[in-house]
Amino acid sequence: MNLERTSKGTKKILLHTLIPILILCLLPTLAWAQAVYPQRSYQIDLSAEGERLPIYWNGTGFTPGNLLLRSDMQLTLDYQAAIPNQGMHYVRPHWLLNMVTVRNPGSDQARYDYQQLFSALDQLVNRGMKPIFEIMGFPRVIGSAAVTYDADAQGQRGRRQQWIPDFQERSDYLLWHDFIIDLTRNLEDRYGSEELKSWYFESTNEPDIHEWFWDQGIPALLNYWDATSSAIKAVNEDYRFGGPGTATVLSPEFKAVIAHCDTGSNAITGETGSVLDFISVHAKNRPYAMIDMEQRSIDWIREHHPRFRSLPFWNNEADPTWGWRRPFWWRPTAWYASFIIQSVDAHNRLLIDTSDINYGLLLNDKGFLGTGTPAPPCRGGLLRIIQITFGS
Repeated sequence: MNLERTSKGTKKILLHTLIPILILCLLPTLAWAQAVYPQRSYQIDLSAEGERLPIYWNGTGFTPGNLLLRSDMQLTLDYQAAIPNQGMHYVRPHWLLNMVTVRNPGSDQARYDYQQLFSALDQLVNRGMKPIFEIMGFPRVIGSAAVTYDADAQGQRGRRQQWIPDFQERSDYLLWHDFIIDLTRNLEDRYGSEELKSWYFESTNEPDIHEWFWDQGIPALLNYWDATSSAIKAVNEDYRFGGPGTATVLSPEFKAVIAHCDTGSNAITGETGSVLDFISVHAKNRPYAMIDMEQRSIDWIREHHPRFRSLPFWNNEADPTWGWRRPFWWRPTAWYASFIIQSVDAHNRLLIDTSDINYGLLLNDKGFLGTGTPAPPCRGGLLRIIQITFGS
């Protein structure tokens, strides 16, 4: 017996049997698709004047800020800045103030050195990109070891080398107020007031995550807010400050900051209320669930603090999930680009077009190469997204 011939014959019989069965199985699906997706015709009048679509998804972020001093991050910025129509315009780095050094900390004789910070910011400004300058981190005492971070570049190590005010103590937050005035004036001297008017200043990242970002409690957070915002405005009223960039929907920190800015007693001026030029939250999820999370914050603001209803509202960590180091198959694929497109479309239809919301920015927080392990699923993902979305 010729086994090879018999095997081939069996395969042919199986194919002749299976193909009609598969076609019969697919026919209902094809018919359903025709019923659900009927053919449509559209007429477009190209001579009519259309409405300008505001671009609010043109930014990213990363951690920590001193990555800006690395050549691979600078190459990443080259790719980002080259996206047509300022497709990546705003950049929001964490821990910027950790690049400042101080002599005689915690005293009237404190002297600050901003050279490393300026070198980092130059990388953005020289490419025409605009910082979202988080007032995050603390000056390092001159002569001490550099600040380091955990594997996620979120929590910092070496806090003993830094000047960290006790924001419940008036003398400390007044010194912080002086520091922020000095910082803002030095930024103005280097980049000019017109440039700084195009930036945003934001409060420290996610103060409702106490393990990593804020461990001094809500009263201290409100003193920090007043000292920081009033110092920036003391240099120039047109500089924009907002926040609180909280991680959890309607967290106690979020509610406390918004209420304080509305009716609280300002620790610096003694007046009622504090600076709030925009409201930022973090809502990480698939687009429709993300919008539900944002809507809860918006509804709460409108109910409890209606005078803030027209302020720009941001979701400036609008990622599908948390944790930039966590490997997922979709990071270097077209999935991420399609996620952004779906998210923008959903925000247009469900929030901006229907809810009378002043939507400011919808930013993702994964715009860097990363140094963690496992590297292959993460590294290169950003550049691949740029190639897929805007053309390689």
